[in-house]
Amino acid sequence: MVLGLRPPPLFLLIAWVIYDQIDDRIEAKTGEVIGSVSSRTKRTDAAASSPASAPAASPEASIGRDELRDGLTPEQRRMLDNL
Repeated sequence: MVLGLRPPPLFLLIAWVIYDQIDDRIEAKTGEVIGSVSSRTKRTDAAASSPASAPAASPEASIGRDELRDGLTPEQRRMLDNL
């Protein structure tokens, strides 16, 4: 039997352990990056939505925000409400 055709189980176990260690490090670093970005985003959103700096919302702006939330136009929203 040729060794190149079927790797021994011990080799597979060692390769799996090495892969698992690298994968754990990558996941930890990704979690740190995502956490820092989301905390920065929350701080920016909180500063932007503070009542002192927010201009008075026009009806068009509120309609636009509603569309961004659910993707429906006011007419589509009314049609669904009538169902």
